[in-house]
Amino acid sequence: MGNWFHDAGLFLFAVLAHWQALLTGGFVIAAVGLYERKKRTLPWEAYAFIATMFGLYSVFAAWQDEHRNANAVIAEKATEVSLKNICLQDARVEHAYLEGLQGMNASQRQTIDKQQQANDAQQRDVSSCVVSLGKMNPVIREKITVISIPLGTIDVLGHFPISTKAPPKTILPLRYISEIFVVTNEPE
Repeated sequence: MGNWFHDAGLFLFAVLAHWQALLTGGFVIAAVGLYERKKRTLPWEAYAFIATMFGLYSVFAAWQDEHRNANAVIAEKATEVSLKNICLQDARVEHAYLEGLQGMNASQRQTIDKQQQANDAQQRDVSSCVVSLGKMNPVIREKITVISIPLGTIDVLGHFPISTKAPPKTILPLRYISEIFVVTNEPE
């Protein structure tokens, strides 16, 4: 019940504020003032009629203010709800996307694990084969010879320099190319 009294008090204050504004200024009151300046007095009934009309208009103006405020709040709430729904939809899309990425990640992890297992099995097979071959072919000579054959130089871009002279400092640095041969169990 206290809420009703509070709301009625606010409405009455708004009506009185509008009524006071109309009675203390404006076009009609200015016209009344000019009329009375000519030493003619406005009859009390006419002034009471004007004050009553201003009072009725004040009630309408207070209602109109509240109606505009309510519509503005409703429009603002509708905008906020719409933005909230857009945000929720975006969150759902992002959540679905993340779930898809997690599913792809798990699938790729399984594929990698299977490939690793296959690689491990191949490595065991190759190691076993190398050990078997080593047992079947004993090493006769254990001499290892490394032969390096210089071929030339190239610059960083992979071009052979035209001149065999030392390059000027403005040319890109050179790399030396050589062929390396490793010879084992050298034949006689």
